[in-house]
Amino acid sequence: MASIILSFHNFRRARCIISYEPAQGIDADQNCIKYLKNLERNAILGDITNSLPVENNYFDWVICHDVLEHFEINDIKKILNNVFLALKNNGRVLIISPNKKGYQSGIKRNVGHKHFITLNEILEITNTKFNLKKHYFYPFPKIISEFFTHNKEIIILEKNND
Repeated sequence: MASIILSFHNFRRARCIISYEPAQGIDADQNCIKYLKNLERNAILGDITNSLPVENNYFDWVICHDVLEHFEINDIKKILNNVFLALKNNGRVLIISPNKKGYQSGIKRNVGHKHFITLNEILEITNTKFNLKKHYFYPFPKIISEFFTHNKEIIILEKNND
């Protein structure tokens, strides 16, 4: 099973260790890639808004953990299209993003948040390319998630073969 973890440049060093074997990590920050390679992780330099540096239909899973909110909506569209191309038939993408309070906290801390992406926007962007498989909030359900800064929205999409 081939998987890729998309990350975003300017991650703090602690964040760079998300590339686990046999996963392939990709980041636009050379320092992050160097750090991961020193840990003997499988990581490559790349700009996920242009294309993923792999063949089409290559990955079973793509994991976007705290990635999309660091891009404007036009770049998010490019990223999700690149993810679609890189996924095998029935491949899945796991999107983990901050809830609204977490997003706003990131703006206050100047961590590079540019667009608060919603499930509806993701479904509109991906249109018929993906089917929604699962959607939930973690660790707390949506009804109380607005009270917690570090609650995450989890979205799992499956590539549509049609």
